[in-house]
Amino acid sequence: MARRAVELSPNDALVLAEVGVMAGFRGEWERGVALVTKARALNRRSTAGWYHSVLFYDHYLKGEYDEAVAVVRRHPLQGLNETNVKYVLAYSQLDRPDKTQEFLDKLTKTRWGRSLADYERSWRP
Repeated sequence: MARRAVELSPNDALVLAEVGVMAGFRGEWERGVALVTKARALNRRSTAGWYHSVLFYDHYLKGEYDEAVAVVRRHPLQGLNETNVKYVLAYSQLDRPDKTQEFLDKLTKTRWGRSLADYERSWRP
């Protein structure tokens, strides 16, 4: 059904971004990245924010942690818990305890209530 949605609406940024996110989290990272990238090129405003997840996790899973941080920095909502978790994940892999702690502290202040391991398990294929 997702492929059909893309066939019917090949220039609809919201459709492309939504299908791209689904594809990425299904483990089809290459397809997901291509779709969200096209969606962003078509309309940066309508896809701002949530499509960053596919781009972040694609880099993260490839061990491209500096690139993953760069994606998070472009996220328009820097205060989100999910955004802070992404910083923690990437900075810990880059062996940056100062930055890791900075974003852990931000999470602690929001009383998030989930461990990072639980969060990571929620999106890994």
